[in-house]
Amino acid sequence: MFPGILYLVVVILFPMISTLILSFQKYDFVKPASETQWVGFSNYIELMKDSLFWISLKNTLVYIFFAVSIEFVLGLIIALLIYKILSEKSIIISLVLLPSIMAPVIVGLIFRYMFNTEFGILSYLLNKIGLFNDISILGSMNTALGAIILADVWQWTPFIAIMLLAGLVALPVEPYEAARIDGANEFEVLKNITLPLLVPIIRIALMLRIVDVIKEFDKIFVMTEGGPGTASETMNFLAYRINFRFFDMGMGSSAVVIILIIIIFISIILFKMLKTEELY
Repeated sequence: MFPGILYLVVVILFPMISTLILSFQKYDFVKPASETQWVGFSNYIELMKDSLFWISLKNTLVYIFFAVSIEFVLGLIIALLIYKILSEKSIIISLVLLPSIMAPVIVGLIFRYMFNTEFGILSYLLNKIGLFNDISILGSMNTALGAIILADVWQWTPFIAIMLLAGLVALPVEPYEAARIDGANEFEVLKNITLPLLVPIIRIALMLRIVDVIKEFDKIFVMTEGGPGTASETMNFLAYRINFRFFDMGMGSSAVVIILIIIIFISIILFKMLKTEELY
């Protein structure tokens, strides 16, 4: 167990404690460490007084809600289709998983070029049906975040689908046989048997995706760099800018700690909402 414990301490625990301590200090990265000052909660107070913090928090929550909701619905539909209809599941799973194994930077570049106003295929098709004429989708305050959400949905819906498919394959057959005998239709079976049995898998899948969305950086950086203005600025991107563009490591660390608190808070809510005590 020692190598694993050592890895956790060095790679996870030590940076977390260092970040927490640094969040209570005034520390400019370009100045000597001797000028570090203990300022208590001043970084947190100053950060929360900044309107950009609340804008980035709102963008993060919008990103989480729409991306994870759409990915779950589409992932469930794809999983049910593969489970019910297709026999060659291994081949289909390999094809479906392709977007999820691509690097987020590559996905960001693909969608950046597809949304290009001059030669982007998505911009061309949308213009043909009368949408977003004469505007840049990635350059508009109203559409930039939506474009990033679309790229995220395309990349990570297969991940949700495969996790739910694995749960469907492992479900017991007895409840379904009893439901068929009782004359239950497909919707009743889905609502009263399949989804309740899938709750443990759903909980894990949603939690992983929420954490990944909160940590998202690559696609945002490649597609919009948080712009235009602050239209696609999320909490994680805000922390990056404070730390590595303004070199205010103390306030940047406080932003990172707040992100951790948000993840814990959402996790508690999610586990309470998806808590199940039914036995089948």
